[in-house]
Amino acid sequence: MSDYHLLTGNKSADEFEVIFHIPIPDQMNRIGTVSIRTALKEDGSISKISTLPWIDPAESDQITNGEIFEKKETFRPDPLSTPTENRNKLDSKFKELNSLIVSYLRNRYAYWRFDRNVPL
Repeated sequence: MSDYHLLTGNKSADEFEVIFHIPIPDQMNRIGTVSIRTALKEDGSISKISTLPWIDPAESDQITNGEIFEKKETFRPDPLSTPTENRNKLDSKFKELNSLIVSYLRNRYAYWRFDRNVPL
């Protein structure tokens, strides 16, 4: 599995689509009712269909099962930077998204499956 995949660029090659595949840790939500991965899998409001045309079936299954979160972004390489410097910018963006998305999902699913019957 790759952490990110570059797709098409525009005519002048100064902008590209990038698909980031963020690994979701296998940990329980805040109240201990379900794992973050399971909550992501169960959440019908978040697409679990990859937009990557050449996705490997195993990687597609990881997205469906909540093990990977897919995020599409636009990348604008710096024309004055070397290819290595631009690659490093993408690597940094992956790390940033990894932190933000995992934190977002932990908060989103903190109380997922919390059910209670109030005694009368």
